[in-house]
Amino acid sequence: MNAIMSPPEGLIIYSSTQHELYNYKLGTWQPVNEYWIRPINNRSRIANASDSVGIGTNSPSEWLDVNGNIRSRNNMLADNNITATGNITGGQLSSTGNAVVVGTSLLNGDVTTNSDLIINNTAAVVQLKSSSVNKGFMQLSGDNLRIGTNSGNTTGKIVFRNDGIDIIDFDKITGNGSQLRMYHNGADAGRLYSNTSGDLNLNSASSHNLILNGDINITPGHRIGIGTIVPTEKLHVVGNCYVSGNFTADGNGTINGNLDVGGNANIATGRLTADVTTTAYNLLPVCYGRVSADGNKLGGTPNFAVEAVGSNGGYHITSSSITTSSIILLTARLSGSSGITSIIANYYGLQNGSVYINLVDDGGNFTNAIFNFIIFDP
Repeated sequence: MNAIMSPPEGLIIYSSTQHELYNYKLGTWQPVNEYWIRPINNRSRIANASDSVGIGTNSPSEWLDVNGNIRSRNNMLADNNITATGNITGGQLSSTGNAVVVGTSLLNGDVTTNSDLIINNTAAVVQLKSSSVNKGFMQLSGDNLRIGTNSGNTTGKIVFRNDGIDIIDFDKITGNGSQLRMYHNGADAGRLYSNTSGDLNLNSASSHNLILNGDINITPGHRIGIGTIVPTEKLHVVGNCYVSGNFTADGNGTINGNLDVGGNANIATGRLTADVTTTAYNLLPVCYGRVSADGNKLGGTPNFAVEAVGSNGGYHITSSSITTSSIILLTARLSGSSGITSIIANYYGLQNGSVYINLVDDGGNFTNAIFNFIIFDP
């Protein structure tokens, strides 16, 4: 070999002494069948004599052993497993076997697998970014799975879709409250949320009813219907109502069916009416009471006063509830003396605010006696 003067670069000869091929490269003769080395920018490309190729290492342990990063300008395809103790960064990564990464896998394109995607880590995180900014994540936290938006993403929501349409989203609202919003055909249908006081609220959208158990309906106008989807009052019940305690009504109440009350029915300022033909009549008295023979109030409603008039059998009842249309029921109580067998109670001088009472015995004489009265204002 040394007898060849000025051999050209790349010349290959066979040495009958060494019984192998030699290649003239970089000013020296190198065995072809052992390995080759080519420095490139302080790097080395090496191939051993058996079966492996090493880049950046003199002792490759695999078919291809790279001590450094591998860059592909296009897809990376593998027909078997891919195992990395460091990071995998790239566009599309396609493997028909397993892709095992001990470090971080950063893919700028799609991840497609025909098998399982397994992340084995006690605090595994799938981090989603947009323009290198953290936006959303999936995280294993003990036995819990967290799905959410990252800190700083104040406008993002967690949205569930079905068949390409938003059906549910989760959101953070004012005062660190939470909100679950439901959609119908892509439009807002209602939400379940906690307000700043920590109260739980359930609202339907402005144009929809809130229906509970298929029979209780709450309209956008805050009317409740039981047995009807078109309530005409704040509470509209189609069917019977049963109250085992007290029933209090501060306003008017209309009942087209039966009302069974096991306790007290207290109607403070309203009326209890019944429809006779086309006119509603108030069934509740505006005042009532019991009066002693000498004209003192013995009991009854607090909205009347009474006094005796004259020497015998005359009384004067005053109340702001009395009108010229009032109906007055009177009963007198016999004392069992003087042989009187009956007393007739009459009223006269009815006007707004007062009425006069006369008690007459069976002999036609005015007489003092205990009497009861009930006054209605139909």
